[in-house]
Amino acid sequence: MGMHASPHNSTFSGADNDEFDLAEYWKITKNHIWSILALTILAGLIGGLTAFSASPVYKAEVKLLVEPDAPKIVSLDPLQAASNIMFFYETQYEIIGSRSVTEAVIKKLALDKNPDFIADYENSKFSFDKLVKWLPAEWQNVDFAGGVFSGNKPVLTADEYQEELTTYFQTHLSIGGEEKSQIVLVSYEAPTAQLAADIANAVVTAYVERNLDSKLFVVKQATSWLTDRLADLRQKLVDSENALLEFQTKEGVVDTKNSQEIIRGKLSKITQELVGAQIYLAEAESRYNQLLVAQRNKKGVDSLRSVLQNLLVQKLKEEESKLGRHVAELSERYGDKHPKMIAAKSDLNEAIKRLQSEVGKVVEGIRREYEVAAENERKLRSIYEKQETEIRQLKGKGFQLAKMERDVEANRNLYEMFLTRFKETNMTEDSKVTNIQIVDSAKRPTKPFKPKKKLIIIASLFGGLLLGFFLALLKERLDNTFKGHDDIERKLALPVLGMAPLIGNKDLKKTLAGDGSVSMSGQMFIEAINNIRTSMLFSNIDAPPKTLLVTSSVPNEGKTTLSCELAMSFSQLGPTLLLEADLRNPSVAKTMGLDEKRGITQFVSGQATAEQVIRKHHKRNLSFITCGTIPPNPLEFVSSKKFKHALDDLKARFEYVIIDTPPVFLFSDVLVLGQLVDALIMVVRVDWCKHNVAQGTLKRLHNSHIKPLGVVLSHANTKSMNGYGDYYYGKYYATGVKAGNSAEA
Repeated sequence: MGMHASPHNSTFSGADNDEFDLAEYWKITKNHIWSILALTILAGLIGGLTAFSASPVYKAEVKLLVEPDAPKIVSLDPLQAASNIMFFYETQYEIIGSRSVTEAVIKKLALDKNPDFIADYENSKFSFDKLVKWLPAEWQNVDFAGGVFSGNKPVLTADEYQEELTTYFQTHLSIGGEEKSQIVLVSYEAPTAQLAADIANAVVTAYVERNLDSKLFVVKQATSWLTDRLADLRQKLVDSENALLEFQTKEGVVDTKNSQEIIRGKLSKITQELVGAQIYLAEAESRYNQLLVAQRNKKGVDSLRSVLQNLLVQKLKEEESKLGRHVAELSERYGDKHPKMIAAKSDLNEAIKRLQSEVGKVVEGIRREYEVAAENERKLRSIYEKQETEIRQLKGKGFQLAKMERDVEANRNLYEMFLTRFKETNMTEDSKVTNIQIVDSAKRPTKPFKPKKKLIIIASLFGGLLLGFFLALLKERLDNTFKGHDDIERKLALPVLGMAPLIGNKDLKKTLAGDGSVSMSGQMFIEAINNIRTSMLFSNIDAPPKTLLVTSSVPNEGKTTLSCELAMSFSQLGPTLLLEADLRNPSVAKTMGLDEKRGITQFVSGQATAEQVIRKHHKRNLSFITCGTIPPNPLEFVSSKKFKHALDDLKARFEYVIIDTPPVFLFSDVLVLGQLVDALIMVVRVDWCKHNVAQGTLKRLHNSHIKPLGVVLSHANTKSMNGYGDYYYGKYYATGVKAGNSAEA
């Protein structure tokens, strides 16, 4: 009965998950603990030798106070006061470590002749002479690469030598600052304590002197420039003052302030008078319009407001009213021709005439008042327009006057400013003003700054530890062999039926002989094989496999040993046959200690009967059929009908048949035999079989429609296996299980 599988790539590819968890890292560390410790100790020894053999280095430090707002000797540009000082201290650091300061210190202290300085400089240089000393004596005079290794030392020019000394000096000079302060730290590292202090102090002195020299140089330049500029500015001021005086005399104007006051006074007065005249005209015009309306409507003008409010008119009206009442009273007593009546009427008529005459005067006054108001408003408007023209002309002159006054003021201010700066420059030219103060001078250090022996040793140990762990991790990552269950499930997507632990040859022979006096290691091995047998039987509980084929991807993976041990285990359940189908490199007979003169080749070819080739185990219900004579073409042999018939005959004789086969990756025998059995077991050796090889094997089986029942991990180290670790059979048996208790389980 063959085995078939649907074509799914996941059958042989699996999920490739490369993520490591903390437990995985711990496992890697345990597996390589001795290598990591050895590398750590070696690194510590190297670090210790380096620390104790290194020459001492002393460091001296000077503390400076550098203020960015230095005293202003000359400030030609007003914008300098508001300049950004973001890069001020970085600039000072560059100046302190500059070539000019370095060369000044070398010259002042004669460092090019100082034996300590020169010796340290020579030791710091990489020279091929040092390498030549390590070569054999007969090689030291050989001309390599044009004399580079011949010991011929190149001769440096004076400039080149000075350049190298300067570069060496600058590499040992350190400049920095304290955070959130104006303190600058200047330090130097030297082979002796006194030399370190001398050089640090000399660097600061050279820096301060350079700062003073640069400032005095600027002062001298500014003095010369100011002298030339002052004469030009003085002449420019005189010219602008003369032009202003000439303009005032010619145009008859005073200064801008008085001109503006006159203009504002005249314009304000005329405006007030014109507004008053316009208001008065509006009132007179209103009264005059009322008069015209009354005359046009032929109504009496007596009702006009101006007439009614006139006191004389009011008095005459009262007199008229009084005389009218008197005439009325006399008319009741006397006749019209009575002298009293005639006299009363005459008085009344006279009063009416006076009233009408007064009303006429009031009306005429309204007309004349309107005409006078209109004439007055016209004259004031004319005066306003004339004055406005004069004001515009005066303003034009005022603008010109103001411009000339501003020119004079600007020239005067500029001249005074330059004159002040000139006086300040002359006063400070000979003074030494600097914004640098030495807070703490360098003192002779009492102990070396380097090497820091404890730190070097600790760093070396830690570095060795990290390097050891990194190399162990790298080895694990580059190792693409199978390590345990997780690898099988990720790479092959097949179940793991069990693990066959490592076992020695002596214990292996005892287990195959059925000897009950095996060691604890042998008991662990037997128990593992029994577990594999149980997993196979429970893979299909309704129809457990009876004919099992055991194969591997490549040789030396333990498939023959597993076949023999599985046959021993299945023999406890019923009659079992171990059939050797590896007709290329048979090893069952050697493993079991059997004679292989007759075997499966003789049985299939008809040269011997089944009874003649079957050999029985002396203690177990187990039989063997070895290879016999190796056929010239094993693939054609197992593909023949005779082989199939012979296998069917053997299946009928035994309850279980275990078949050992050649590797799948090298030969195609298994692809044929896999069609004749119930199940195929794939053996994968731990730390031996590569992922791609096993995947290639699984692909070949898949293409032949053969799906393995599962995978057995062979040569498993139970102390380092993924997923099991120390919790494997060893600990259980170590608690006191007697030897042999599980051998027959």
